[in-house]
Amino acid sequence: MDGIVSGGDFEASVLRSIEEYTSARHKYVSLCDETRRIIEVSFREEGIPVHIIEGRAKSVDSFSRKARKKNSDNGPRYRDPFREITDLSGVRIITYTLKDVDIVCSFIDRHFEIVERRDVGEERFKDGKFGYQSIHFIVRLDSERIKLPEFVRFSDLKCEIQVRTVLQHAWAEIEHDIQYKNQSGLPSSLQRKFIALAGLLEIADREFQAIQDEDKKLKTTIIESLQEELTKSAIEKNIKSKNKDETEDEELSIRQLIRIGEYHKAISLYDRKIEDSPAMYTLYIGRSKAKYLSGDRAGALLDVEYALDLQPNNQSALKLREQLEQGTSDSSQISRESTEANTLTRKANEFLESGDGISAFEYYSRAQEAGASRPFSIINKAMACFLASDLEGAKYLLGSLDIRHGTPMSVSIVAMYCLIYACLSEEKFETEMSKLENTIEQCDNFNFNLSPLVKLHRGIDSWQMSLSEEAKGRIAELFDYISQSD
Repeated sequence: MDGIVSGGDFEASVLRSIEEYTSARHKYVSLCDETRRIIEVSFREEGIPVHIIEGRAKSVDSFSRKARKKNSDNGPRYRDPFREITDLSGVRIITYTLKDVDIVCSFIDRHFEIVERRDVGEERFKDGKFGYQSIHFIVRLDSERIKLPEFVRFSDLKCEIQVRTVLQHAWAEIEHDIQYKNQSGLPSSLQRKFIALAGLLEIADREFQAIQDEDKKLKTTIIESLQEELTKSAIEKNIKSKNKDETEDEELSIRQLIRIGEYHKAISLYDRKIEDSPAMYTLYIGRSKAKYLSGDRAGALLDVEYALDLQPNNQSALKLREQLEQGTSDSSQISRESTEANTLTRKANEFLESGDGISAFEYYSRAQEAGASRPFSIINKAMACFLASDLEGAKYLLGSLDIRHGTPMSVSIVAMYCLIYACLSEEKFETEMSKLENTIEQCDNFNFNLSPLVKLHRGIDSWQMSLSEEAKGRIAELFDYISQSD
């Protein structure tokens, strides 16, 4: 009858497959090494954090055991094991959190040709079962890579990539080890405990993710608030300074160091400034934030107390202490009604249109604290920095925004870069103008009169920044172009 394989035929098929795999195994070892190398190098370049990346080509003994496996009806699982077994090369990526799993899976989708993708945990859940959780990919090297001479030998080979969290991996390894040592199967009591543990670990994975998310949110909040304080200080000095070179001081240096994550160097600069001005409470608040970002929470809290000794009821210091003690970016002390945010934004708009960049920055910042939209607050503050001659601050703020092409906001962001480089470099201005033309072409609903830029345009006449005639001409060219692009 069709579909029936005799014992002799089955054993002959297994032996033939073992011989083929033994002969070809060196290629699968090379494929495994190359796949792991591609992943490790790319993860370092892209800054993707993982716990460990491991790989192996299946041993001949392991292949032999798998080739002889039977189905539930005692028939052979594989009729041609060498060609049907897909994990002859395998790479396992162990991540810290569930979001990291998503990031890694997205990377695999982009960098490999996907033959098959399985969410094993989801499959089990749909079958009413719990336990092993992992994402399994069967992949080939992508077509562009296969074209290269050193990779041609891998063109017909496939590799399995498994992705799971540290907790999922611990469960799988322990469960596999116990199952492996109990060939007759686990007692039902142990099976129930494993299933219960799987559910607890899933909850733990979610809690670890929530902790990581809140920690990241708090760090982002503190970085933004520290950059905002430094930017405010820089634009105040820009307004007061008659010599532009005088404004390139330590506030700018600290701002740059915070931006690139050099927190210890920023702390050293704060140390020097505090030696010179030990009674200035704002310096302790700034150093506190830098210390927290560097990982020194105790030192950060101590600096907050120094600030409060100098200014006992200072709301910024009280808010920071609450954030550091509670480990959350939320603070009940600064809750506001949205109506207040609207009022503050309207006041800021008036300052911007009158050319008063520093007052506009102050009120836009207060509006954002009161609940104003973050993207619009950031673009508004960037415009205020521009009017206050703080081009570095404007660039930093714009860099914190995502450019989503096809949206009116993308036009405003790119136009702001054009304005900045209109003041700094004719060559870069022309490059940015080309980008702006492409951005406007992709946006069907940009209206200059409805964009944030119209407020800045009105404030240009009262602008106090000293510019060359060439720079003024480039700014006029930009506004002429965008005003006619509706």
